[in-house]
Amino acid sequence: MSRLKLACVAALTFSGCALDEEPITDVDGTVVEHRSRDVLLQPGSSLIPLAVTDDDYVFYQDGASLYVSSLECGDERTLIATIPNANTAFIFTSGKVAFIWTNPDYTSPSFGVSPLTIWTARSGAREVSIASPVGTLTTASSRDGRRAVFPGNASAGGTIGDVVEVSTETWTTTILAAGVQTDYTNGPCRPLASYVGQGHSAYPAIAFCAGTDPTSTLRTFRPNHPFELTGLTNPPRLFVDPVDRRVLTTKVGASLRSGNPILVTEQGAQVVEDVRSSFSFFNRDGSAIYLTIDQALNFSMRRTVFKPTGNRSTEVAPTLSAIFGGGFGSLGLSNPITSPDGRWLAYGAGFDPNTGGTDVTLADVRSATPRQVVVEPELVATTVTPVEPFTEDSQFVIYGISDPTTGTIQVYGAPVAGGARIPLGGPSAAVVAPARGSRVVIGDNPTIDPNNFFLSTADLKITDPRHGERLVATQANLTSLVSYDRKRLVYATDAGLRVRRID
Repeated sequence: MSRLKLACVAALTFSGCALDEEPITDVDGTVVEHRSRDVLLQPGSSLIPLAVTDDDYVFYQDGASLYVSSLECGDERTLIATIPNANTAFIFTSGKVAFIWTNPDYTSPSFGVSPLTIWTARSGAREVSIASPVGTLTTASSRDGRRAVFPGNASAGGTIGDVVEVSTETWTTTILAAGVQTDYTNGPCRPLASYVGQGHSAYPAIAFCAGTDPTSTLRTFRPNHPFELTGLTNPPRLFVDPVDRRVLTTKVGASLRSGNPILVTEQGAQVVEDVRSSFSFFNRDGSAIYLTIDQALNFSMRRTVFKPTGNRSTEVAPTLSAIFGGGFGSLGLSNPITSPDGRWLAYGAGFDPNTGGTDVTLADVRSATPRQVVVEPELVATTVTPVEPFTEDSQFVIYGISDPTTGTIQVYGAPVAGGARIPLGGPSAAVVAPARGSRVVIGDNPTIDPNNFFLSTADLKITDPRHGERLVATQANLTSLVSYDRKRLVYATDAGLRVRRID
């Protein structure tokens, strides 16, 4: 054995990491090398993976102790907090920043009010609020992780609070909006927050209802050029294009809930189109896609391409009952709802009021004359991915079909180019997350722990509509995490916290 190989073995033994290897074969079956696939990051049983940041740090709970660890083998774990009352922390990650509510109320639909700690790899952890409503729609960070926005200073049972910005380098705070409505459980006017721009030049944009104001307000905090727009819809609408420094919102019309879509740039605000709209999004090509409503309350989807010679607006979905995807928390305020290549919008054109099922229709939003492709004609489909309903390579749309007799969901991948739907995993999926290429991570055959839901388990699989599935672990912890680059899978078994390369 070479000196280098001996050094590697010694390092792995000393650190406590363990590598599982599998043979890599040539086309004729000859083993050409053994490549490590699986790394034991931290030993232990009953570990609960909770979140992973974009710079590859994973948070997990071991009993009452909350730890963070790098995804690199050999790095020591760091204790972040001791979780009280046999509780489980709730963590939301935005880029390189982790927002950690250490004592959430899981009996509340919005998880109530809790102390909030913020963590970055650069600055470590700091408690920034003793009473923060658990509001992921108002929780965001700049891409470099140096600044963050969160809801704090909760009062009236968490229904009133402030929107606060903090520097994660100096831990100084600034109140961006005081005394706003923060009823994330029942209130319609839940505040929204995101960042516009990149790096040191990024600045926050927030939408909120002040006091008893029935309409919402948009504020952007470009240095030396703050901007405010009032009389906006309730609930607030906010979608951000961080790169081109643009914001979409909606001005109140005949209804508090809808009105003209508004484009806000650093030069001011303009009406996108004189239509009645509610939600609006930026596509990956810079165009705007927005939901429109006619007098009979029928919904459709339109798209506007912005050009110096004049905007061009077209209808991309003539009838619409549901949108697939959208994102989770504040991540959904800047994540385009179209496929990664910016071509396909997945939606339901019809709706079954008895089952809640829809069809699955794709709109080709990049074609000069938008066309629709029906990939699931029956009204049986439901969304199963909180972020986006497409594989990373944009070749398959992902959706589920519920079995009302068993309460289980069969996940399918339907090729956008046409063809039969392909089952992913078995008929009892619990966790679905797009990974690298066409791969999708599935949690199958869940076993729910009646005493602690966070200790529930499932068979963890990596599936691929083209190449079948691979079992990663039998009855691993129900929560598995895909890294930001989608190349690694983090999960926990009775042996400990593990990371596996996805290929």
